[in-house]
Amino acid sequence: MKDRNREVKLISKSGFTLIELLVVIAIVGILAAIVFVVVNRARDDAYLSKALSESRQIEMAVQMYYEDHGSYPNTTTFGEPPDGMEDRYINSEIWSHGSGPWPGSTYVLNYWPAEEYPLPEDVYQVSIRFCIGEHPSSGNCRYPGNLPVKLENPRHAVFWCIKGPCRSWHSLPLTVPGYCLNCRESTPKFGF
Repeated sequence: MKDRNREVKLISKSGFTLIELLVVIAIVGILAAIVFVVVNRARDDAYLSKALSESRQIEMAVQMYYEDHGSYPNTTTFGEPPDGMEDRYINSEIWSHGSGPWPGSTYVLNYWPAEEYPLPEDVYQVSIRFCIGEHPSSGNCRYPGNLPVKLENPRHAVFWCIKGPCRSWHSLPLTVPGYCLNCRESTPKFGF
């Protein structure tokens, strides 16, 4: 009889209790949540790094075009490379619709002459657009979440300034949400 009780006690002590299992599951869940947050932050940082790198490359290509032709290329339409810049200055695939640094984003060259728009001087910039032909309520606009300003309008953009007082859109003031990747002095403070 004593041996049988000893056997029962040994068997019951060798397994996990329900509380122990729940504690282990909770710890694994917390660790998974932490890893998820870290991975998302790293992914967002990678998108921003890609935007900085590619925008800088586009600016260098535009400057080479300017040196060769004495003028900047015209504004691009969504998904189309600027005339004359195709593969000579930069790979034309960078202009493809949805090939921007963030999923679904598209690069666009903007040239807004001061005499055509209410601007103090000509503006030339590389814009990254997130809502091409879409209204924000459509759910198809994927704005980056790690920027210091909230983008929520089809005219809001991340942009790289090449010349002039750059902004999200030619008819919008500098204070309208947008994010300048290379502006050191703007209102509000953008860039790095």
